Amino acid sequence: MPQPKIKALIDFLSAGYKKGLAGEHAHEKLAPKGRLKPDQFANKIALAKKSAVLALFYLKEGKEYLLCIRRPKYEGTHSNQIAFAGGKCEDEDQDYLDTALRETHEEVGIYKDEIHVVGKLSSLYIPPSNFYVQPFLGVCLSENPKFKPDQREVEKLIEIELNELKNFQVTHQSITKGTIKMRMPSYLYNQHIIWGATAMMIAEIKALIDS
Repeated sequence: MPQPKIKALIDFLSAGYKKGLAGEHAHEKLAPKGRLKPDQFANKIALAKKSAVLALFYLKEGKEYLLCIRRPKYEGTHSNQIAFAGGKCEDEDQDYLDTALRETHEEVGIYKDEIHVVGKLSSLYIPPSNFYVQPFLGVCLSENPKFKPDQREVEKLIEIELNELKNFQVTHQSITKGTIKMRMPSYLYNQHIIWGATAMMIAEIKALIDS
């Protein structure tokens, strides 16, 4: 049985989850201009690379947080972006949840038996990298978890307090990718620009907790 405060966090998220997911209605608030609708991606999803991520809530010094990470700089589509712990499905994984839990342990050091999984969030297709992503929502069963970020995968941990998450507002920020500059719908948190698929997932989580 989890501690009372952790159980209260699980119950709070579970209550919102049971009311139903906002899905595309939430995603479109943070979607890049001109993004296709999910049914227009259908023929691409079958051939897309499969991946899964975990939006992990936890209790730290009596306050509730959501964990994000900043990816290191590298030669790739998602270089230096803010994300949830997660990654590509491997042959050893039984399903998407297995991928999300394995990657969370590899990237931030939290074992799967330390996590209560609330459920699946709405999946997303990411055209620039041709990834189909299945997100999950979970709660760490240990208060003040001792994260151990993998330096190859994680440049920085970004801890978002739940009360601040509730007050997130959509902004439009300038993003530079290579030689291309774009204005993207985003969330701005402590000078961190959260945009793209992660922002779309957070929009759904926000809708869930607001409910």
